[in-house]
Amino acid sequence: MVKDILLVSAALIIAVVLIKKKMNIGIVMIIESILVALIADIDLSGYADIMFRSVTSVSTIKLVIIFILIMMLENILRKTGMLKDIVTSLKALVGSNRAVAGMLPLVVGLLPSPGGARFSCPMVDEIASEHSTGENLTFVNYWFRHTWMDGFLLYPGIILAAQLLEISVLDFFIRLLPFMIFTGIVGYFTGLRKIKKERSGSVKQKRENIYIFIRSISPVITVIIIYILLLDVTAYALEFSLASVCIGLLLIKKFTIRNIFVTLKRSFPAKLILMIFGVMIFRDTLFGSGLLEGLPSVLSDAGIPVYAAFLLLPFATGASTGICVSYISISFPILLTIGLNDNLWYGVLAFVAGYIGVMITPVHLCMVVTSEYFKNSISNLVKKVFISEIPLMIIVTVTMILLFSR
Repeated sequence: MVKDILLVSAALIIAVVLIKKKMNIGIVMIIESILVALIADIDLSGYADIMFRSVTSVSTIKLVIIFILIMMLENILRKTGMLKDIVTSLKALVGSNRAVAGMLPLVVGLLPSPGGARFSCPMVDEIASEHSTGENLTFVNYWFRHTWMDGFLLYPGIILAAQLLEISVLDFFIRLLPFMIFTGIVGYFTGLRKIKKERSGSVKQKRENIYIFIRSISPVITVIIIYILLLDVTAYALEFSLASVCIGLLLIKKFTIRNIFVTLKRSFPAKLILMIFGVMIFRDTLFGSGLLEGLPSVLSDAGIPVYAAFLLLPFATGASTGICVSYISISFPILLTIGLNDNLWYGVLAFVAGYIGVMITPVHLCMVVTSEYFKNSISNLVKKVFISEIPLMIIVTVTMILLFSR
């Protein structure tokens, strides 16, 4: 079992190297899934079955559809000038391009959309491209898109975690809030303040800019509202909300048939679809291999304390999959058997540890699409995010040790 875990770790290191050499992450993840299959002795027919089920699964198809709809909404907002209006009006109201560069991805981050960081990329680019480096803007967009730590009330990850721990989502969110605030503060010092500040705005134009901002941001707010209303009605709430807003905008803005087809074409990036398929195949192969299931026993045999398992297992699975729901699905059921629910804060800290793992892995779709948009090396982003996560790592570890020492 130790050998298997070490081999999986080595495979992930290979992934980082291949990505650094600018190989498409979809292809890299397929290679990684093959390596995992070899480590787990999964035969060719078994691997082919996993690959087929992964590519044709409802979750993968939903992911692709959501991603296309997100990019379609972005293209519509850009073509109609609404995207530029959001940026210029918010900049005038706030009075600082620096603050707006952080606020835009933060607002977009309220919506639990896979790859959602791609949506805020052009907004951040529009507001700060002349005042910062592409490398720093990549970080700012990625970091502030995830300041909510995938723990906002609407996110499936926190909902699942709360159900497993048998507490309300609101209770869990409130306990996560201090960590979210701390993450925002760290992001200011490591990225946001490196954007050259430019003040603008006029009191006389305040009312006009409020109107422009509300009108321009209304499609995004409408998506959130429809999503909330449909949550208890259908499992496809996000897809319906995105599709309905896109269709509504096409009608309101009187898009011609030709413009609709052009928008659809621009919203279907084959490269990014391949990335989604690769990541999902890798995740499903890893799940099917069962290679990480023995991690708690390995830690125990090595004399590593239980609280370390509470942090390391979510962190490892988060870094391996890049998806919040995935590390919760894998780690929380296992950790509950060794006392994760003995103290609510154990679950909170385990959630944060997994989030850190998700943030620092190149498997995370948002990291990939943000790096691609700003033409920045993904290895540079991984390095900067890792360094920025160190203060949170220390706080989580110290807090967990103090809880166990009582």
